[in-house]
Order: sequence, then C-alpha cells, then structure tokens
Amino acid sequence: MVSRAIALFSGGFLLLNVLGELLRGGFDETVVLVDLRCGPFLLTRLVLVSTAALLLAWAVRPEPGRVRRAATAAAAGLLALVALANTADFYGHLARGLIEPPLPVPLSLPVAVGLVLVLRGVLRSAPGEVPPRSRRRDLAVLAGSGVLFALFPLLQITFFGSTDYRRPADAVVVFGAKAYAD
Repeated sequence: MVSRAIALFSGGFLLLNVLGELLRGGFDETVVLVDLRCGPFLLTRLVLVSTAALLLAWAVRPEPGRVRRAATAAAAGLLALVALANTADFYGHLARGLIEPPLPVPLSLPVAVGLVLVLRGVLRSAPGEVPPRSRRRDLAVLAGSGVLFALFPLLQITFFGSTDYRRPADAVVVFGAKAYAD
C-alpha cells in the first residue's frame, strides 16, 4: 500500500510538471524530484511521461501483466538510480564546499528510497495475479499520496530553502533598484 501511494505521488508529480512545462516553457520542477537535465530534452521528457504513466497505472491497478510489470520496474529502477546519482552529486558539491546545507542529507536520498520501495512493490506483485481489491485500501493509497503531496513542499523548504549557495564573485547584479527624487 505504501509503495502504491509513493507511485501515485511520484507519477502525479512528474506528469503535472511535464504538463506545466508544455503550458509554460521553461517550467521544470521535476528537477526537485529527479534531475534529468544531463540528457537530451525530448528523450528526458519521453522518459518522464512514460514513467509517470507507468507509476500511475501501477498505483491505480497493481495487477500488471508481465510486460507492464517489467516496464514499471525498469522505470522505477531508472529513476531510483538517477536519484542516487543526484545524491552523489550533492555529496560531491558538499565535499568541495560549494554548498552549505542545514542537513547533510539531500532530498534526493529519500526520493531514491521511495522509488526503491515502489520497485520492491512492483517486483513483489506476481505477473497476472489480481490482488484483493477493497475501497478501504484504495482510499488508504489515495490518503497516503495526499499526505506526500502536502509534505513535499515542506521537505523542499527544509532541504533546499535554507541551503547556502553563496560563492565568491567579481560582480553582482541587483534587479529592481530605482532612485526616487525625494
């Protein structure tokens, strides 16, 4: 149930952000979940949309056939690996003194753990087996996903909001300054 709630949250978050990017160019908040900026734009968007669809489908209908089960496991595993690579980048920046976070743990680490839980849940589901469904379980998955949607902005604030990114510079630009006569 927990893995389905994480899959619903992750798939919904990815899909909403890709749609946001289509509506408003340059809108890319998927980077706070997984940073795929290293790849070609169209390929990364295809990966994000297909992963979102697979995660959402598994969260809603966790009785996949062999092909969908394998594709969902591969997608969750790929995103988990990307989140672990993002974690390694964080520790590289930390070791070089480029950032000063309040916590020595990046947000990408719990994201990777969540995606590994999804991967575990998908792999534990037997291909073609229909698990017992109940309205109560479905509501619990929906509620768990809602809790994640509510907590995620707080996690972003905690992990990103108070991190110090200051570096020495030769110049600074201050926007919005205006001098008044009085």
